Amino acid sequence: MNRREVEEAAISAADRCLKAKGYISMVDVLMELGKLSREDYESWRFRQVSCLERVIRCNLSQLNAVLRAVQANSARGNMKASWTAYMSWGKGKRQPLRFSKSGDPNLERAYATHYLLPQGERDATKAHPGHACTK
Repeated sequence: MNRREVEEAAISAADRCLKAKGYISMVDVLMELGKLSREDYESWRFRQVSCLERVIRCNLSQLNAVLRAVQANSARGNMKASWTAYMSWGKGKRQPLRFSKSGDPNLERAYATHYLLPQGERDATKAHPGHACTK
């Protein structure tokens, strides 16, 4: 896939996630694209994998294209960016999870950001059950 195809696929996957859940998260987009399996995601959440990038099935260039496409498309759609803490699952003390091998704070923030519809549009979807985002 070339960069443009990766970006288009990422935007389509983000749209499907928004319709299904009412928000967009990068892990959901990656799973929707088939770049991250549910099993690998759960292994990461249980701290069996040091960082999420180790189990994502694409190169860093494609991954960067996915991140940027989702961010840019969400900004164009006036969606609200909301940082979300990803903490480990399982027994013992819950610990913050790491997304990237480098641990770069900007990259970690990009992975952990969820995108929400503006409040007025979220309220409108509740008022109109036929809207796609009420699933």
